[in-house]
Amino acid sequence: MIELGVDEFTLVLRSNRLELKDKDWENEAEYLIWIFENKLGLKDIFGEKKQELNNLRGYNNSYKYGNHGFYFAISYHNIHSKMGICVKFSAQSLRYYIERTGLKVYEILKKCLDKRYSIRLSRIDLIADYIDEYIDLDKLYSDYTEEKVAVYQTLKKGGKNLIRKCNLCCSGYLNDSRINTLYFGSPQSKSRLRIYDKKFEQISKKGILLRKAIECNSWIRFEAVFKDEFAHKITQYFLNIEDDLEFLNLIANIIIQKFCFYIDGTNKMVDFSYFLNDMIIEKQVILKNYKKEDNDLINDIIYHYKYSGLMSFIFKIKKIWGEDDLKRLVNFMLNLSELYEANKDCISWLDKYKNDYKSYCDFDDYIDKHSVILKYALGKKVR
Repeated sequence: MIELGVDEFTLVLRSNRLELKDKDWENEAEYLIWIFENKLGLKDIFGEKKQELNNLRGYNNSYKYGNHGFYFAISYHNIHSKMGICVKFSAQSLRYYIERTGLKVYEILKKCLDKRYSIRLSRIDLIADYIDEYIDLDKLYSDYTEEKVAVYQTLKKGGKNLIRKCNLCCSGYLNDSRINTLYFGSPQSKSRLRIYDKKFEQISKKGILLRKAIECNSWIRFEAVFKDEFAHKITQYFLNIEDDLEFLNLIANIIIQKFCFYIDGTNKMVDFSYFLNDMIIEKQVILKNYKKEDNDLINDIIYHYKYSGLMSFIFKIKKIWGEDDLKRLVNFMLNLSELYEANKDCISWLDKYKNDYKSYCDFDDYIDKHSVILKYALGKKVR
């Protein structure tokens, strides 16, 4: 199965006001941000607008909305109007917004359009997730470096599509003596492909998609990053889209046209490129599921069970004085919790995540919905 989507994007707004002077730019920028945030309902989705101290690169005034663990910011430079207004949707903030609005990325771009500014992408990451397709990254790396496999790109010239071989640099990163990440293209290039083991990443980092990683046998992500003029062109493509199928076909087409793998010296595509191309032809593409999970508290439970010494302490109390005194211990700890003074990290965590966890009815509901993760991590049956 192949799932397609957008991982993250950065958007730049530019004022359509004629003869805008730098001295008027700050007021203009604030006005355009007000228009933009209302069109996308940012306060309703994320929360109240606040100053963001972590400015996007090159900008000196930024806003965030609400308190969250992810990064979302709108930035501008108070003097340089030509830099425009930069809107950064990180992967997690985009997932959060899509989950709560049901909008696709092309619909988000259309929704924020306004006659008082123009928009264009400065960066966009397109993804193709290969679920249970068993792509061997070690073999792909060796085949590419030994020139058994090559990357081809499709170019338009004179109204015709031409396919040319691209000699992209390839770097691989090892973990436990096996390659789990490949890069095709240089970090400075305007398009770059990252292929990596998403299942390994989510399990090792206990990520927000941990449940999905546990439940699949294999999960390899193709992440194509487009910047500058490549991203500019994609903006217009997205704005011309009419429905979800067209959106998904466009994502697949862009990836295939820029990074198509062939067995070198033949006209035969490598299986994973063939499957993606075949899905376009058959119109059987699948939209990526953006549902996220909040695993911080689950990770705390796993840590205290396996590593902190808490379970050893509980076991000792139970064996020395029995079940009744274990319950007295719980009451004793509850009384101590009333004396606890939370530190800045704890307060900051609550500010960011409390509202997200409130979406669960209660603690039992939270545990029930994460029982798959607990069972995987603890190796035991969770109620």
